[in-house]
Amino acid sequence: MIGTGDGSGNSFAHGDCYRARELTLVREELADYERLFDLQWAADQRAIKLWQAEDPEGRKLRWPDRANLVVWLLEEADRYREKYGEL
Repeated sequence: MIGTGDGSGNSFAHGDCYRARELTLVREELADYERLFDLQWAADQRAIKLWQAEDPEGRKLRWPDRANLVVWLLEEADRYREKYGEL
């Protein structure tokens, strides 16, 4: 048995349970951030491919600034609404 070093024979000190819970919460939070990052990355890649497709030769090896990409996507949405109306 692993002791606490205090001579009590307890296998875990009181603080160990608290630290284990904290570690579990931090790991869950990290997993949430990683899922969010992956979701944003995939969405960015889809938008970049659309942006590049508008001018395949001129934009093939370029990526837009994210703010400019958002503006471009909003303009695309406006053009779509003008052409097809609201859904």
